[in-house]
Amino acid sequence: MGQLKHTLYQFKNARRCYVFGCFLCAIAETGIFLYTKSMEPKTILLVEDEPLLGNLLRQRLEREQCKVILVHDGEEALSILRSTKPDLMLLDIILPKISGFELMEMMQADTQISRVPIIIISNLGQDSDIAKGETLGAARYFIKAKISIEDLVAQVKNFLGGAGTAPAQGLSTGGK
Repeated sequence: MGQLKHTLYQFKNARRCYVFGCFLCAIAETGIFLYTKSMEPKTILLVEDEPLLGNLLRQRLEREQCKVILVHDGEEALSILRSTKPDLMLLDIILPKISGFELMEMMQADTQISRVPIIIISNLGQDSDIAKGETLGAARYFIKAKISIEDLVAQVKNFLGGAGTAPAQGLSTGGK
C-alpha cells in the first residue's frame, strides 16, 4: 500500500480529508478510509546515461514523492520494463547498447511493455527526430537544452496527475 502524504481525520460519514479537502475513497457509514492506487507513489523509469543529469532528475522527482528507477542504458531499461510496470518512462535517445529509438521499437513489438507511456528527453532536436519519437509512441518530446529541470518536473507532474498513465493527445515538444 502507498503512503498517505497527509493526516486523515476519521469522522463518521466523513468523505473528505480535513487537511487538504481532497476527496477520498471512504465508507461513509463506518468512517473507514481505503487506500486508492492514486495515493501510491508513481513509479518512473528514468533512462539517462549522463550521471549528473540522471541523479539530479532522480533527486528532484523523488522530492515530488515519485519512485524513480534510474538506469544508464537501453539494455538495463528493457530488463526493468520486463520486471516492473512503471507509470512512466523518461527516455534519452542517445544511449549505450540500445538507443532510445531502438528501445521504443522493441516496446512496440512486446505487448507486455508496449503500454508504458514515454516522455523523451534528448539533445536531438531535429524535426525528423521529433517525428520519429511521435511515430514510435512518445507522449511528449523535450529537448534538454530548451527545458529546465524544474519545467521538466512540472511537465512530468502534469502528465501523471492528469490522465495518469494515459498518453496525451498528440505530441508536444518542450521549449522556451
